[in-house]
Amino acid sequence: MLVFEMSGAEVKTLMNRLLKEDVFDKFEVRGAEVCGFTKFTASGILDKTALPDGDKAKTPRSYCLWSELRPYVYDWVRGGRTPRSMKIIFSLGDEAVAKAHGNAAAMFLNLNFEEGTARFTTATAQKTFTMDKTVDQIWDQKILNFFKKYFPAAKIV
Repeated sequence: MLVFEMSGAEVKTLMNRLLKEDVFDKFEVRGAEVCGFTKFTASGILDKTALPDGDKAKTPRSYCLWSELRPYVYDWVRGGRTPRSMKIIFSLGDEAVAKAHGNAAAMFLNLNFEEGTARFTTATAQKTFTMDKTVDQIWDQKILNFFKKYFPAAKIV
Protein backbone atom coordinates (compact mmCIF):
# COMPACT_ATOMS: atom_id res chain seq x y z
CA MET A 1 0.00 0.00 0.00
CA LEU A 2 1.23 3.46 -0.90
CA VAL A 3 -0.01 6.78 0.44
CA PHE A 4 0.51 9.98 -1.54
CA GLU A 5 -0.16 13.38 -0.01
CA MET A 6 -0.66 16.75 -1.67
CA SER A 7 -1.30 20.20 -0.29
CA GLY A 8 -0.99 23.83 -1.34
CA ALA A 9 -0.41 24.49 -5.04
CA GLU A 10 -0.35 20.77 -5.84
CA VAL A 11 -4.02 20.50 -4.75
CA LYS A 12 -4.95 23.11 -7.36
CA THR A 13 -3.12 21.05 -9.99
CA LEU A 14 -4.92 17.94 -8.76
CA MET A 15 -8.36 19.56 -8.92
CA ASN A 16 -7.71 20.81 -12.46
CA ARG A 17 -6.50 17.42 -13.64
CA LEU A 18 -9.27 15.60 -11.79
CA LEU A 19 -12.18 17.80 -12.90
CA LYS A 20 -11.11 19.37 -16.22
CA GLU A 21 -8.64 16.97 -17.83
CA ASP A 22 -8.74 13.31 -18.82
CA VAL A 23 -5.99 12.12 -16.45
CA PHE A 24 -8.33 9.85 -14.41
CA ASP A 25 -10.87 9.14 -17.19
CA LYS A 26 -10.02 5.45 -17.72
CA PHE A 27 -10.53 4.57 -14.06
CA GLU A 28 -13.83 3.10 -12.96
CA VAL A 29 -15.54 4.77 -10.00
CA ARG A 30 -16.80 2.57 -7.18
CA GLY A 31 -18.17 5.53 -5.26
CA ALA A 32 -17.87 9.30 -4.90
CA GLU A 33 -18.84 11.83 -2.27
CA VAL A 34 -18.40 15.59 -2.54
CA CYS A 35 -19.24 17.97 0.31
CA GLY A 36 -19.73 21.60 -0.61
CA PHE A 37 -22.87 23.51 0.26
CA THR A 38 -24.46 20.05 0.58
CA LYS A 39 -23.32 16.45 0.24
CA PHE A 40 -23.49 14.84 -3.20
CA THR A 41 -22.99 11.09 -3.55
CA ALA A 42 -22.72 8.72 -6.48
CA SER A 43 -22.57 4.95 -6.12
CA GLY A 44 -20.61 4.51 -9.34
CA ILE A 45 -22.75 1.49 -10.25
CA LEU A 46 -23.57 1.56 -13.93
CA ASP A 47 -27.31 1.25 -14.65
CA LYS A 48 -27.23 -0.65 -17.94
CA THR A 49 -31.00 -0.23 -18.39
CA ALA A 50 -30.34 3.47 -19.01
CA LEU A 51 -27.92 2.76 -21.87
CA PRO A 52 -29.02 2.73 -25.51
CA ASP A 53 -29.83 -0.83 -26.64
CA GLY A 54 -26.69 -1.17 -28.74
CA ASP A 55 -24.43 -0.18 -25.85
CA LYS A 56 -25.89 -2.64 -23.33
CA ALA A 57 -24.24 -5.69 -24.87
CA LYS A 58 -20.97 -3.85 -25.53
CA THR A 59 -20.59 -2.71 -21.92
CA PRO A 60 -19.43 -5.62 -19.74
CA ARG A 61 -18.35 -3.35 -16.88
CA SER A 62 -20.45 -2.77 -13.78
CA TYR A 63 -19.16 0.68 -12.84
CA CYS A 64 -19.09 4.12 -14.45
CA LEU A 65 -15.89 5.43 -15.87
CA TRP A 66 -14.58 8.67 -14.40
CA SER A 67 -15.05 10.22 -17.86
CA GLU A 68 -18.79 9.55 -17.53
CA LEU A 69 -19.09 10.88 -13.99
CA ARG A 70 -16.58 13.74 -14.15
CA PRO A 71 -18.96 16.34 -15.73
CA TYR A 72 -21.46 15.84 -12.91
CA VAL A 73 -18.83 16.11 -10.19
CA TYR A 74 -17.48 19.21 -11.93
CA ASP A 75 -20.96 20.75 -11.75
CA TRP A 76 -21.14 19.90 -8.03
CA VAL A 77 -17.96 21.87 -7.28
CA ARG A 78 -18.24 24.56 -9.98
CA GLY A 79 -18.10 28.15 -8.89
CA GLY A 80 -14.43 28.35 -8.07
CA ARG A 81 -14.88 27.00 -4.57
CA THR A 82 -12.81 24.06 -3.45
CA PRO A 83 -15.10 21.47 -1.85
CA ARG A 84 -14.90 21.05 1.92
CA SER A 85 -14.21 17.37 1.41
CA MET A 86 -14.20 14.79 -1.33
CA LYS A 87 -13.88 11.01 -1.39
CA ILE A 88 -13.58 9.02 -4.57
CA ILE A 89 -12.87 5.32 -4.92
CA PHE A 90 -11.25 4.67 -8.28
CA SER A 91 -10.58 1.18 -9.58
CA LEU A 92 -8.89 -0.44 -12.50
CA GLY A 93 -11.26 -2.17 -14.92
CA ASP A 94 -11.69 -5.95 -14.72
CA GLU A 95 -9.81 -6.64 -17.98
CA ALA A 96 -6.79 -4.63 -16.87
CA VAL A 97 -6.86 -6.28 -13.43
CA ALA A 98 -6.87 -9.74 -15.03
CA LYS A 99 -3.91 -8.79 -17.22
CA ALA A 100 -1.97 -7.41 -14.25
CA HIS A 101 -1.97 -10.67 -12.26
CA GLY A 102 -3.91 -13.94 -12.25
CA ASN A 103 -4.82 -13.70 -8.56
CA ALA A 104 -5.87 -10.03 -8.64
CA ALA A 105 -9.60 -9.43 -8.05
CA ALA A 106 -9.54 -5.61 -7.86
CA MET A 107 -7.10 -2.71 -7.73
CA PHE A 108 -8.13 0.54 -6.05
CA LEU A 109 -6.90 4.11 -5.81
CA ASN A 110 -8.73 5.96 -3.04
CA LEU A 111 -8.84 9.78 -2.91
CA ASN A 112 -9.62 11.48 0.37
CA PHE A 113 -9.57 15.29 0.31
CA GLU A 114 -10.13 17.21 3.57
CA GLU A 115 -8.96 20.50 5.04
CA GLY A 116 -6.92 21.43 1.97
CA THR A 117 -4.96 18.16 1.86
CA ALA A 118 -5.44 15.33 -0.63
CA ARG A 119 -4.39 11.79 0.22
CA PHE A 120 -4.38 8.92 -2.21
CA THR A 121 -4.02 5.34 -1.01
CA THR A 122 -3.59 2.20 -3.04
CA ALA A 123 -5.30 -1.08 -2.22
CA THR A 124 -5.86 -4.46 -3.83
CA ALA A 125 -8.18 -7.42 -3.42
CA GLN A 126 -7.13 -10.93 -4.34
CA LYS A 127 -9.16 -13.91 -5.47
CA THR A 128 -7.54 -16.28 -2.98
CA PHE A 129 -5.70 -15.51 0.23
CA THR A 130 -1.94 -15.53 -0.02
CA MET A 131 0.97 -13.98 1.84
CA ASP A 132 2.53 -13.15 -1.54
CA LYS A 133 2.53 -9.37 -2.05
CA THR A 134 3.15 -9.46 -5.82
CA VAL A 135 -0.31 -8.08 -6.66
CA ASP A 136 0.26 -5.14 -4.29
CA GLN A 137 3.73 -4.53 -5.71
CA ILE A 138 2.46 -4.53 -9.31
CA TRP A 139 -0.34 -2.07 -8.51
CA ASP A 140 1.85 0.17 -6.37
CA GLN A 141 4.42 0.40 -9.17
CA LYS A 142 1.74 1.32 -11.74
CA ILE A 143 0.40 4.06 -9.45
CA LEU A 144 3.91 5.25 -8.59
CA ASN A 145 4.56 5.71 -12.32
CA PHE A 146 1.19 7.48 -12.70
CA PHE A 147 2.06 9.94 -9.92
CA LYS A 148 5.58 10.54 -11.23
CA LYS A 149 4.05 11.49 -14.57
CA TYR A 150 1.09 13.62 -13.45
CA PHE A 151 1.86 14.68 -9.86
CA PRO A 152 5.63 14.67 -9.36
CA ALA A 153 5.43 16.96 -6.31
CA ALA A 154 3.18 14.51 -4.40
CA LYS A 155 4.86 13.17 -1.28
CA ILE A 156 4.87 9.50 -0.41
CA VAL A 157 4.07 9.25 3.29
